[in-house]
Amino acid sequence: MSPNAISFKTSQASTPHILIKPHIFEADMHLEKTQTHAPVACALWKSNQVVDAFQQNEQHAYLNIASHANEDRPAFKLQLNEGNGACFPWHHDNAGGGMTARDRGSRRKITVIVYLSEPPTQGGELVLMPFCKPELERRVTPVVGTVVAFRSECVLHRTLPSFCDKAHNQRTCFTIWLESDDAANAPLSCALPPELLTNLRERRGDDAGAVPYSPMWREFADKLSTSPANRIFARLVYREMFEASLRECFSVGGGETAEKRTRVALAMHEAHMRSASDALREVADALTWVLRQRIEENKE
Repeated sequence: MSPNAISFKTSQASTPHILIKPHIFEADMHLEKTQTHAPVACALWKSNQVVDAFQQNEQHAYLNIASHANEDRPAFKLQLNEGNGACFPWHHDNAGGGMTARDRGSRRKITVIVYLSEPPTQGGELVLMPFCKPELERRVTPVVGTVVAFRSECVLHRTLPSFCDKAHNQRTCFTIWLESDDAANAPLSCALPPELLTNLRERRGDDAGAVPYSPMWREFADKLSTSPANRIFARLVYREMFEASLRECFSVGGGETAEKRTRVALAMHEAHMRSASDALREVADALTWVLRQRIEENKE
């Protein structure tokens, strides 16, 4: 297995930085050596059983899951988390589009995770965070045999730090990403209703705090929760949460290397923040208001 790595750019012109997630390893089923060493998983991948399960269920017809020829099977990876605090930061599995509507190559629609080991001694849960719906947050303990499926292009998620004291409870799983026949990363539409545009204009005055946010922002947030368009606002609305998870992920192990990884990851995050237009920031501020309202409501 190879170290799990991600490529970050801090600006359009910069050279990509390759960052390793400490203590996390993966094997790509498209590689012949993986197929040889994991024959059972390979047989499942080649059987198309997971794809068929979604295509044959009428409730999932709206997802328009794609069929695959032998040479074009969906991405399938085996993953091992050794513990020692290893984790994943907040992200979408299909992050295409983003703030600049670039990189629309991915067609990932559904993420399916199957856990293959006993849970770690501590941590390692998968956390699913529907956009602006804190009441629907879910934590999944990685117990052998558990299957989790969620929308790749609109569900924010992460893996919490994992700690284990025995090899048999190192967090192990496989993930398959089902693709859609639709253009999953086509140009995104998130047009604001006229009433919300008026609300923003009214708040641009010198005494903006005197003009409350319209309750209709809650309805708009609800629509975004099941739309890929929420990726445009996620880093702005959940800024502190993103930063904390990046620090948690890339600082594992400590020392100079960990500090450098963390600096680069945070610089990437800040680059996303700087690329946001003033208009996007205004909308994100309103959505943050909705999120905070709902967090307080959940405390009651």
